Amino acid sequence: MAERLTRITSRITDSPGGPRNASAGVAGVDVVVGLFTQTTKPGYVFASDRTSMAVWEQLDGEGFGLAMTFPAGAVREMKSAPYDGEPKGFAHALAFLRTDAKGEVSYASGYAWAKAGEIKLLPEWRAYLETFARTMK
Repeated sequence: MAERLTRITSRITDSPGGPRNASAGVAGVDVVVGLFTQTTKPGYVFASDRTSMAVWEQLDGEGFGLAMTFPAGAVREMKSAPYDGEPKGFAHALAFLRTDAKGEVSYASGYAWAKAGEIKLLPEWRAYLETFARTMK
């Protein structure tokens, strides 16, 4: 099976009212990352250990999943929040993180589409995410 998620590490080098430190980054900065739903009736899955969050929806009659995974202990909170813009009825899945001692946050983000034939159902998507999340550091 192809890898469905892309690993991302972001370094924060400036903080409002704080020092700029491009070489080391700024520790302790609050960061929010998220997913945007594609329909107005998504199914949210927030892992109880906060290592993944996912959205599973039906697009043109096919299952479609978006997800993010995180290193254990990296996420402070996860929640869904309504989208305030147009069109109405859409939402976000949000994860709240804080930069580490190097000023970094790490996560992976990606998708699965049932029509591609590899992951067709939400339980398969959840199992994939659980396995992937164990590789996050």
